[in-house]
Amino acid sequence: MRAPPREGAVAIRFAVILAVLALIGIAGVWLFAGRQLVLLLDCIATGPAEALPVGAYVYWPPSLKIGDAKMYLSGLDGNPVNIRYDVDAAGRLTLRALGHAFPLGTRIGRPPVDGRPDIPFAADDGDDVVFSRDRSLIAWPTPFEMNWMTGHSPSWRRNLYYRLHWHKRSGESFDLVWRLEEGLYRDDGWSEASGLGTTGLIDYSIIGPADSSVESVEQYLRRTKGWFDGDFRLEPAGVSPDGCCDVVRAIHRFDEAGVQPGGGLSVELLLDRRTHGIKQERAMQ
Repeated sequence: MRAPPREGAVAIRFAVILAVLALIGIAGVWLFAGRQLVLLLDCIATGPAEALPVGAYVYWPPSLKIGDAKMYLSGLDGNPVNIRYDVDAAGRLTLRALGHAFPLGTRIGRPPVDGRPDIPFAADDGDDVVFSRDRSLIAWPTPFEMNWMTGHSPSWRRNLYYRLHWHKRSGESFDLVWRLEEGLYRDDGWSEASGLGTTGLIDYSIIGPADSSVESVEQYLRRTKGWFDGDFRLEPAGVSPDGCCDVVRAIHRFDEAGVQPGGGLSVELLLDRRTHGIKQERAMQ
């Protein structure tokens, strides 16, 4: 038995209203939570990877130049991540992080006489270096974003990922992942950008031998101060005047909010380059 025409029209009208409300709800979620949704989707899949040129390596703390790209070793908060480096008498450049050491290569030429910190270096024979870039599969709208300096704001944004995989013939590997953003501008199209809190180095790992120097510092801080992972970060501060020690700053998280990181609980440690033992501790000013 067919429903009366009046009841059928009411049912259709109700279904249309529900569909419109659902579309409004979806649009609202996409409008205000689009970035978070895209980040979740990026964890599942991103667009095809684009191979980038490698070579012409330069380590310039806190950045690493790979081919034509200069990539900063800073986290989402803008602070340098806990990666230290040293160059031995033979010119071997080694990165130290997460309790491990990774030999990047050998310095090219002599140290600059003007004291510049840049270290051009050559990869070792047999190194497999892959540098690539990929993007989010979809973008999110930014209708409320305003740039008061230029007056030009993007209408859409999407995430841009740079990935570096460095593998040694001996088995060690070093991996870095950066997240940047691209904005869609009316006149210029897609343009790369960075922003504090949303872009930076988001992941890094070293597979290789344990770094006895980092272990020594961590054990010292744990034994003498009761500090554990997450309480502090390590920051390289050069070499002692006599050249015998690496100077490492242990900056406590309570001091990070200061105008200049350091002071308070933070300390400066002199790490013997030969024995990796702590030779001296001094307060940071």
